[in-house]
Amino acid sequence: IGSIKGKRFAVLGGFGGIGSALCRLLEEEGALPIPLSRRTGLDLTQPLSISKTFQELGVLSGLINCAGNLVVKSLDSLTTEEIERQVHINFTGLVIACQKAEIEEGGHLINIASSAYTRGRKNYSIYSAAKAAVINFTQALAEEKPHLRIHAVIPQRTNTAMRTANFPQEDKASLLAPEEVAKTILNLLKDPLTTGSLAEVKKRACPV
Repeated sequence: IGSIKGKRFAVLGGFGGIGSALCRLLEEEGALPIPLSRRTGLDLTQPLSISKTFQELGVLSGLINCAGNLVVKSLDSLTTEEIERQVHINFTGLVIACQKAEIEEGGHLINIASSAYTRGRKNYSIYSAAKAAVINFTQALAEEKPHLRIHAVIPQRTNTAMRTANFPQEDKASLLAPEEVAKTILNLLKDPLTTGSLAEVKKRACPV
């Protein structure tokens, strides 16, 4: 397992549940997390904003794409803006970020997918489809860029603000803690050899 001390990692969605948990862990390891979101002027729906952000950041040790957008509605109920925003934030923006980020030789690129990728889900068809696309894209990119360590992390239902906003009645005790997902990402960032993996994160059973 390698050290990540002093390494610079851009974290898209770095102020969200998983992203902020990851940034805390990176700091504890002596790494330099760079959280990115609308708060920092990054707009994932605008390619020029993404290009400008990464041009200013320069060479990175890694990029972790944690940003997400979920609107639980039937397709007929979604506005065009809601459809486009989900596609941009969950997929198109992620793709452009992967294209524009300058990552050093042997560096890491990690995309956060979702267990929803395995099949289309009623009332979040766009989100499910976008996360399936993330998996396919990440696998292809791992083959295209053998000089990088590229992975997809696939968390089950996670206790984030996005999840709570869409499923307010859900029992939070049944959800993954964002820290568990962040730990999986951290372990991948410390691995200098593996690439192309699909790392599922499941809630651990409580001890009897």
